[in-house]
Amino acid sequence: MKDKKNILIIILSILLVITVGYIVYSELNSKNIDNCSKTENNNIENNNSNKNNENSQNQTSDQSEHNIVGEAYNGIKVIKNTNDDINPKNGDPLELVEKVILPKILKDTDTTKSINKKILDDNKWAISTVEKGLQNEDNPYTLFDVTTNYDYTLNNGILYLLVTTKNWYYHSESFNNYYSYYYDMKNDKELTTNEVASILNIKLKDIKNAKEITNIMYINNYKQAKIYYKELEDNCSNEECKNETTIDLK
Repeated sequence: MKDKKNILIIILSILLVITVGYIVYSELNSKNIDNCSKTENNNIENNNSNKNNENSQNQTSDQSEHNIVGEAYNGIKVIKNTNDDINPKNGDPLELVEKVILPKILKDTDTTKSINKKILDDNKWAISTVEKGLQNEDNPYTLFDVTTNYDYTLNNGILYLLVTTKNWYYHSESFNNYYSYYYDMKNDKELTTNEVASILNIKLKDIKNAKEITNIMYINNYKQAKIYYKELEDNCSNEECKNETTIDLK
C-alpha cells in the first residue's frame, strides 16, 4: 500500500514540476515576444523618422533652390490696334498684347535689394508698355507685341538670372533685349559677366567670331552654358545683340 502511495506522490510531483515549468516557460516566451515586437516597432519608427528627416532635408534643399526667386512685377494689357493702315485681311492684329513678368531675388540683403532695383530699372521701358500703353513719352513707337519673361538656375551657390524681352514692331523688324544678373549667394556678392565666364572657364577665343560676351545662362541638366555675344563686325548694343550659342562646360 505504501508503495502505491509513493508512486502516486512521485507522479503528482512530476506533474506539478511539468505544470510549473510550462507556466514559467510561457511567461518568459511571452516577454521575449513583447520585447522583440517593441524592438521591431522601435526600428520601424526610427527608420520612418530617418526617412522623414531625409525627406525634410531634401525638401529644405529643394526649397532653397526653387524659392530663391519670385515675381517682382506681373502685368498684362490688351489694346485695340488703332493704326490707320490696319488690314485684317493681311493678317494685321486687331489687338496688341503687352505681357511683362519680372523676377526678384527673395533673399533680403543690401546686395539683393540693389540687384532687384536694377532689374526694375533696366526693364522700365517694358513696364511702361503695360502701365502707360503703347504710345507714350517713353515709347513713341507703336509696337506689335511685347513679351518679357525670365529664367534662372542655381549652380554651386551662384544664381543665374536672365530677363528676355521679345519686341515685335508693327510693320517693322523685331528684336530681343537680354539682361543678365548673377548673384553669389555664399558671399552675398553680385558678379559680372566676365567674373562668371572665369568661374565657368569660358574663354572668348573659344567662341567663333565673338568680340564680347554679353550674357551667360547656366544650363543645369546638361552642364552647358548659353552664351550671348557681340560679333567682331557687329555694332549692336548689349541689349539688342542677337548672337547666341550653347557650349559644353569642362
